[in-house]
Amino acid sequence: MDVVEFLKQSAAFFVGTSPWALLAAFIAKPWIEKRIEHSIAHEYAQKLAVYQARIDQQQEVRQRAALMADLLSSWLKTGTDRDELNRLSFEAFLWLPEEIANDLSNTLAHNPRAPSVRDLIIKTRQHLLGSQDSLISSKVIVFPDRFADRSPPENPSHGNGPCGGRR
Repeated sequence: MDVVEFLKQSAAFFVGTSPWALLAAFIAKPWIEKRIEHSIAHEYAQKLAVYQARIDQQQEVRQRAALMADLLSSWLKTGTDRDELNRLSFEAFLWLPEEIANDLSNTLAHNPRAPSVRDLIIKTRQHLLGSQDSLISSKVIVFPDRFADRSPPENPSHGNGPCGGRR
């Protein structure tokens, strides 16, 4: 088969199939476009769902941390409403893991061997944020109730002031 014969057969093939190919391309184009659009939309919907779940989880962590902070600060404050303390402690006991719930119970009951408020905050923080958290309890600041004895702290810049004293 020579080159001229090959070109004639190729031209005849393309002329005969070209209208069908154009028609097929014309029909397939919107379908392909829709498949691509839906594929991209699906991919972004999945990414959005993962992102939204992460935001929801972070929001839940913040709410639980705020609940624990409210409970402990209300418990430390003199003159706190007993009903409010009960509500806060009941909420905390519903979601805290057993070990932290036992520690919280001992602390609220003034058990002499109970962990300090600082230690409870650190344990709760590690539970909520993951065990990789390296904050230590001595970095947690607990301000004493200044109005309990109606006298200001001795020297706030030293160890027994509002930032450094143990509670």
